[in-house]
Amino acid sequence: MASCRSSRFLGSTASAFSVNVSVMPSLQETRSAPPPPALGKALRDARHAAGVSQRQLAIRTGIAAPAISRIENGHESPSFERFAACLTALGFEPAIELRALGGSEADPTHLAAEALLTPSERLASLFAWMRFGDRLARTALQPLGERRIEDA
Repeated sequence: MASCRSSRFLGSTASAFSVNVSVMPSLQETRSAPPPPALGKALRDARHAAGVSQRQLAIRTGIAAPAISRIENGHESPSFERFAACLTALGFEPAIELRALGGSEADPTHLAAEALLTPSERLASLFAWMRFGDRLARTALQPLGERRIEDA
């Protein structure tokens, strides 16, 4: 089951970065390009705010510059410890904020992500589900039976 997490990164300055991470595969099918990676974008924004290059961050943390690039571009998911080390080296303190889920019996992750969509994106999602249902209805589903191996 996917979860919705929220993290807030505060630095010694008045600026703050908020990240909402929501995983929703069904909506990603309806978009032409995948959304930017939230953790990578947060790291890049924090690095730019601190005026630090990837190479300088690599020297400060001991993490290879190509690994930092992969994290920022969404090709690598960092552990919390690695992500926190990068933010600390940039002068930010990572904090995780936990919020109670709503009282709905529906999937809260799906509802939260869908609430952020525009009406046209919601329609595209609906049509994607309808196409999926049509394909499923046309597919002859047959139970898996015993496989027999016949000698030739």
